[in-house]
Amino acid sequence: FYNFDKIVEYDPISDNIQIKAATLPSSQIGAVSCVLNSITNKINCFGGYDSTSGSLRLSNKISEYDPSTDTITLKNDVLPIGIANPSCSFNSLTGNFYCFGGQSPRRMNTVIEYRP
Repeated sequence: FYNFDKIVEYDPISDNIQIKAATLPSSQIGAVSCVLNSITNKINCFGGYDSTSGSLRLSNKISEYDPSTDTITLKNDVLPIGIANPSCSFNSLTGNFYCFGGQSPRRMNTVIEYRP
C-alpha cells in the first residue's frame, strides 16, 4: 500500500511545497483529519489508518504536530473507536475539537468531542 505518513507544508505566498522531516506515526497514516488549534498553534490529527501490523486497520489515535519545531507527538488520549475520514473542527472558545462522521468501517453520523 501507499505510504501516507508525510507532512507537507504549502506556502501560498511563494507557491512552494516543502516535505517536512517529521512523519505521522505508523499507527496513524492516510485518511486523517487534521485541524489547527488556534490557541496553541499546533495541529491535531484524528483517526486514519493503522499500519503497524503490516495491513491497514482503522486508527483511534490522536497526534499533535508542532510546526515551530517540526515534531509530532502521539497523544495518550484516543478516540472511542477507530475512524477514517472524519471531518474535524476546533472551537477556540472552549478549546475542544469536534469530529463529525467518517467511516468505521461504515459511514458514521456521530459527533466525537475531544477535550485536550
